[in-house]
Amino acid sequence: EIYLVGTSHVSMKSSKEVEDVITSVKPSHVMVELCERRLHGMKMNSILPPSIESLFERMGLNKNAVEALVRALGFRQGRDMAIAIETAQKTGAQLILGDVAIEETIRALRQAIKPQDLGRIAFSGTSIDTRTMRIGALVW
Repeated sequence: EIYLVGTSHVSMKSSKEVEDVITSVKPSHVMVELCERRLHGMKMNSILPPSIESLFERMGLNKNAVEALVRALGFRQGRDMAIAIETAQKTGAQLILGDVAIEETIRALRQAIKPQDLGRIAFSGTSIDTRTMRIGALVW
């Protein structure tokens, strides 16, 4: 059997659901949406993943100010995945990293999204039609 838990990466509720499912099911394997580099970043207690830090730098935003805002709002990026990792270790489940390298994702996003699209999304409240956006082998 496979159990799939849909989550929000900053939600306390999602984190609790992840913990509850792993604790009650006691699976032999737990897969998280991380690559090796992002897992390492999480272990270093980085507030922002490297991909987001890089995006903020390119947009001219101050990383420290953004981190302060994130902390003030009580968000912890990847809280659901951190809980999944901790709970998998407690229950003896093998951890599986189920995402491509972050560099590959960033490269694909750069090819798929133009800089003016980012500005439109950030400042006008509109969004890109993600139903038809192709990034590598993924369809959003």
